[in-house]
Amino acid sequence: MFTRKLGLAALCFGAMLTALTATASANIIYTDYPVTSYTAGVVMDLGSGSYQALAASFVPTANYTYASATLALSNASLSSVNDYTISINSDSNSLPGTALDTASGVSLPNTGNLTVLASGAPTLVSGTTYWLVATPAANGDNGDWFASASYSRPWAYQSSSGGPWALDTTGDTPAFEIDGTPNGNGTTPEPATLALLALGGLALLARRRGKALPAVLSAKP
Repeated sequence: MFTRKLGLAALCFGAMLTALTATASANIIYTDYPVTSYTAGVVMDLGSGSYQALAASFVPTANYTYASATLALSNASLSSVNDYTISINSDSNSLPGTALDTASGVSLPNTGNLTVLASGAPTLVSGTTYWLVATPAANGDNGDWFASASYSRPWAYQSSSGGPWALDTTGDTPAFEIDGTPNGNGTTPEPATLALLALGGLALLARRRGKALPAVLSAKP
C-alpha cells in the first residue's frame, strides 16, 4: 500500500518538475507583428550619406529574463556595409536611455526577419517601459524595417550618431517581437535544482513513513 502511495507521490513530483521545467522555455514578452500585412518603411539610412537609427518601445506584463529579439528588418542595399547594433535600452523621459543588452556587428538578412540573441541576461520588469533599438554602424548602411499595419503607437528616431532622440507619433509601429523566460523572483530555477527538490521531497516522505525509498530512487546500483 505504501509503495503504491509513494509511486503516486513520485508521479506528482514528476509532473510538478515537468511543469516547472517547462517554464524555463522562451515565451513571447511582446509582439506587434501584423496579423495579415506589413506597410513598407525604410527607417535607417534613408539616402546616400545619411544616418538614421530607430527605436520602438514595449512594456512587459510580467518579469522576464530577456532571450532574443526578432525584427522585420532586412538589408535594403546588397552593396552596403550592413553592420548594425541591436540593443535593449531602458526608458529615459519617454525616449531610449541606457543600453541594457547589446549585440554588435549584426548583418541584416537580404530578405525576411532578423533574429538577435541576447548577449547577457537582463531582467525585464513587469510594467516597465523598454526600447528595442536598431543602430547603423556607418552612414553607408541601409536597412528596411517594415512596419505593422495592425499597430500604431509612438516610436523614436535618431538622425546623427550619438545625437538626441526624437519621438514620432505618426505612422505604423515597426514590427518586432521580444522573447524571454519567466522570471518571477529575479531568478529561474535550474532543472537540476528542481530535480533535487523533487527527490528531496520523496526522501522526506519515505522517512516520515519509516520506509526505504524504492530501489529505482536509492543510491545503490
